Amino acid sequence: DRTAALAHDPALEPRLRAEQARLQEEQRRAAERVDALSARFSGLGFRYADPCRGFDRSKVKGLVAEVISVEDASVTTALEVTAGSRLYQVVVDSEATAKQLLEKGQLKKRVTIIPLNQISARALDARVVSAAERAVGRGNVHSALSLVGYAPELERAMKYVFGSTLVCRSGAFARKVTFDCKDVGARSVTLEGDVFDPQGTLTGGGRPPMAGILHGLSELRAAREALAAADARLAAVDAQLREAAAAAARFEELRGVEELKGAELELLRTRAQDGQHFKLLEQVRELEVSAGELEG
Repeated sequence: DRTAALAHDPALEPRLRAEQARLQEEQRRAAERVDALSARFSGLGFRYADPCRGFDRSKVKGLVAEVISVEDASVTTALEVTAGSRLYQVVVDSEATAKQLLEKGQLKKRVTIIPLNQISARALDARVVSAAERAVGRGNVHSALSLVGYAPELERAMKYVFGSTLVCRSGAFARKVTFDCKDVGARSVTLEGDVFDPQGTLTGGGRPPMAGILHGLSELRAAREALAAADARLAAVDAQLREAAAAAARFEELRGVEELKGAELELLRTRAQDGQHFKLLEQVRELEVSAGELEG
C-alpha cells in the first residue's frame, strides 16, 4: 500500500472526474431515449397480479412482440402481417400458468395466452423453403421464422406464430412461390405487407394497426442495451474514482507521517549536536581547571 500510495498520480483524479461527467451525460441521454421509446409502448405490456403467493413470474414470458428480436428493419412490416393478432398474445410456460392468470391474475383486458407445453408447433419443411429458393432465387424468399430471434425455450410459440409463412421481396416472387410453384404452395407475405394465400386470395392496401411496432421495440431494446452499457461504464469509473480518492488520502497520510518523522529526525540531530557541544564545553572547563592547578 505504501508503494502504491507513493506512486500516486495527482492528475489521475481530475481525469477520472472529467470522464465521470462525460459518462453521466451519456447515461442521461440514453435514459431519456429509453423513457421516450417506452412511452410510445406504455400500453403494450402484459400486466397482471400474482395469482398466488410466491408466484414465479419467470413462467410468464411476455407478449410475442416483446420476446422476439428482428435484426433487419426491412422485414418488420412483413413479420407484423405474418403474426397478425398473435403478435399481442402472451407466452407462458404451461396451461396451468395460463389458467392461474385467467382466473386470478386480475387481468384488465381480454388476452389470448400461448402455453408452451400445449401449443401446436408446426413449421414449413426445409424442402419447401429450398423449393421456394430455387423458384425465385436465394435471398428473395425466406421463412418468416428464420427472420426472428428468440430464446430456445420459446421455439414452439415462434413456430405457432411464424412457422407457416414465407417472406418474399416482391409481389412477383410471392405470387410465384404461392400460386405457381407446386412444390411450395405456402402462404407468403411481401416486404410491403401484401399477403398471398394458397387458397387464392390476395390481401393488401393500408398498413395494419400498430404498424412499425417491431421496429420500435427493436429500437427500445437497443436503447435499453445502450443504457445498460453506459451504466456499466459509469460504475467502473465511479469505482476507479473511489480507488483514486483512497490512494490520494493514503498518500497524504503517508506524506504527513514522513514529514513528522523528518521533523523528529531533525530534532534528534539538533539534540545530538547540542549534547556534543555540551560535552566539549565540559572538557574545556576541565582542561582549564587542570591548567590552573599546574600553574599554581
